[in-house]
Amino acid sequence: MGSPLGAENLIEFSVDAGILFHEPIRHRRDDTLGFGMGYTHVGTGAADADRYTAQFVEPLTPVRGSETFVEATYQYTVYPWLQLQPDLQFVINPGAGVLNPALPNRRLGNETVIGLRTIIQL
Repeated sequence: MGSPLGAENLIEFSVDAGILFHEPIRHRRDDTLGFGMGYTHVGTGAADADRYTAQFVEPLTPVRGSETFVEATYQYTVYPWLQLQPDLQFVINPGAGVLNPALPNRRLGNETVIGLRTIIQL
């Protein structure tokens, strides 16, 4: 008989979903607007390893659990050959609850991530 799901894998399961709107603004048919979200759950083997480490090696080691994100993006066509795509993400429990390297007695806090993608087609 095999081992339980997640006992040998870092990630037990992950679910992602999103929706994309073409021409979100009238007469901007080459633009797109997107929203997404996802959830990842750490496997039992990795969580058990964290518990062992916290009990016998390093008491400040957190037990990783899950991470969730939400995202919004807009792809703006400046010219037919140039697109700009700003992206905003909010991550809840980054790294599924890992320690903050700057503050070793605390987990990483929720994070906001801002990005800009540039697409040039020659």
